[in-house]
Amino acid sequence: MIDGSALGAGGRTVRCGACGHSWHQMPEAAAPAEPAAAFEPAGAPPPAAPAEPALAPAQVPPPPIAPPPPADEKPRRGRRRALAEAEGAAGAMPRRRGLTRVLVWFLFVFVVAALVLGGYRYRNDVVRIWPPAMKLYELLKIDTDPPSGIGLRVPPETLRFNREAEGGMPILVVSGEILNESTAAQRITPMRILLLDKDNRVLRTELVKFEDRTLEPGKRMPFRTSIPNAPPEAAAARITFNLTGG
Repeated sequence: MIDGSALGAGGRTVRCGACGHSWHQMPEAAAPAEPAAAFEPAGAPPPAAPAEPALAPAQVPPPPIAPPPPADEKPRRGRRRALAEAEGAAGAMPRRRGLTRVLVWFLFVFVVAALVLGGYRYRNDVVRIWPPAMKLYELLKIDTDPPSGIGLRVPPETLRFNREAEGGMPILVVSGEILNESTAAQRITPMRILLLDKDNRVLRTELVKFEDRTLEPGKRMPFRTSIPNAPPEAAAARITFNLTGG
């Protein structure tokens, strides 16, 4: 190996000692020197970072709402139970309404049946208490015993209306005949005498009771009664019979 300093800057011819070959040899280029490090004074503070420009306050978005925690199994079970109870109650309402309707109809039928059966069984008592019911029984072809007083009347031609004096006191005497026009014997019920004025307005009512007497069909019975202190305006009388026997 040939020393580079012996070749010189422009090189020289050299010969191989072994084979005798010769050639022109140039020196190898020197490696470039490394640049010296820049001098930094000891203790110098590092350069300050440039200040960032102030930013306008930005609108801070609200924090996201956390999703509700998963429902517990007990509340879910309670809701299912409440829903089932509500559905059961809704289904029970029509059943309750239907049951109420059936009970109302049953009560209505029971009342009607009781009225019909009672009205038939106690028809004579019904007629005695309320004589107009006799016409209803006649329309229904149901036989009844006529109440006392049915068929009793005082024929107008037998009625007498006179003013007299008794013991020095003026009295009004009403007399006539009671006729039984029915086909059955009738107990003579209390007779009601209505004193009328000339305009047929009722001035006074007198109730005349008879002893327990019975009048056969078609028979007559005379009667005479005195009414003291009769109104002087009394000009006529109308007679009815208390069919209820009171």
